[in-house]
Amino acid sequence: MTCISVRPADGRFLVLSPVWPGEDASVLFDRNSGDYWVITPPARALVQHLVDAARPLSMAELQKHATPPDSPNTSLMIEELSALGILAMG
Repeated sequence: MTCISVRPADGRFLVLSPVWPGEDASVLFDRNSGDYWVITPPARALVQHLVDAARPLSMAELQKHATPPDSPNTSLMIEELSALGILAMG
């Protein structure tokens, strides 16, 4: 079985906005390009964990820190963030 790792896409320097009380979204910035995205709280938690780790993480590691834990939507969310060019899998 192949272990897939997840990391920020090449060239990305990801930074999250402060958490806004009562809001159901956050802004994710890329300092290198100026790109930004509005993301959901579960996507924020996943990206924050990946940025804090400062290394590629396995899908299993990210699944443990998903919101809610072990959410079946985590893989789909990672695929969507990868399709947007935010994350890379390999």
